[in-house]
Amino acid sequence: MLESHVFVKKKRSGKLKARKVAGGNKQRDFISKESASSPTVATKSVLLTSLIDAKERRDVAIVDIPNAFIQTVVENDEDKVIMRIRGHMVDVLVKVAPRV
Repeated sequence: MLESHVFVKKKRSGKLKARKVAGGNKQRDFISKESASSPTVATKSVLLTSLIDAKERRDVAIVDIPNAFIQTVVENDEDKVIMRIRGHMVDVLVKVAPRV
């Protein structure tokens, strides 16, 4: 069972933005770090490629895929992971979806 954490930030517009992460450190005994990690691009790499794109007058787009990791389908029951939600977040989720 993995612990999970939710980070909520209030944007300048007043809108709330939340990110949920799972504490995958308990997987390390069973899954290699390379298999369990989600690669993140380095800021310097983004800036460098942006400079090259601008110099070469390339078209650039920013794409966000909401819930890309959360929506992953796990077909084999042996590969499923149970996440534990505790504390204040339980109350919030019950208010949002009481039937679930």
